[in-house]
Amino acid sequence: MEEGKIGNVAVVRTSRGGGFPKASDDWYADYEKSGGLVLDMIIHDFDFLRWCFGEVDRVYAKSIKDGNKKRIDYSLVTLRFKSGVIAHVEGTWAHQGFTTKFEFAGEKGIIDHDSSKSVPVVFEGRNKNTAGGGVAVPESPLKHNPYFTEIQHFINCIETGKDPIVSAEDAYKAMEIALNALKSIETGREIVIGENQKEEAQIR
Repeated sequence: MEEGKIGNVAVVRTSRGGGFPKASDDWYADYEKSGGLVLDMIIHDFDFLRWCFGEVDRVYAKSIKDGNKKRIDYSLVTLRFKSGVIAHVEGTWAHQGFTTKFEFAGEKGIIDHDSSKSVPVVFEGRNKNTAGGGVAVPESPLKHNPYFTEIQHFINCIETGKDPIVSAEDAYKAMEIALNALKSIETGREIVIGENQKEEAQIR
């Protein structure tokens, strides 16, 4: 994308998911603590897409009701960026085997990724233990696991005093998108990011 090989990106689709994660006291099922898959999982896609395309202007989201009771959850979030890019972000805790997918469609071409394509046709029967031992971790062809690289970078920043490549503002902005997605799910309406702050400022 940086080299312009697919031209200006107009539409993006991302998907991430697997089985319902297991944890102590089953805290993932308590959405007051975990925030569900929007806050726990696809917030990473929000962060990544904001890094690619800039600030998000509007959010609209839908989710399965009572997903915490069924141990099955699914959300679809549509983001409109100030740059004009539209992204459809899909998250699921209704499948087995952790996978990630993305498709960036530009005027000159498409970038397509599907982590499951190394084994294109797989049948898996649903069983009671859908998530294995805890949170699913994606495999990586790289020499070091991405989580190892992430922690190594963070420790290096502490030891050297360097600024991390991901800032506190980046984390805040990803959280802001996720919370507005949850608000859209709750209200059934499109949310304009920053609208509440503008209204509060006018009242003051």
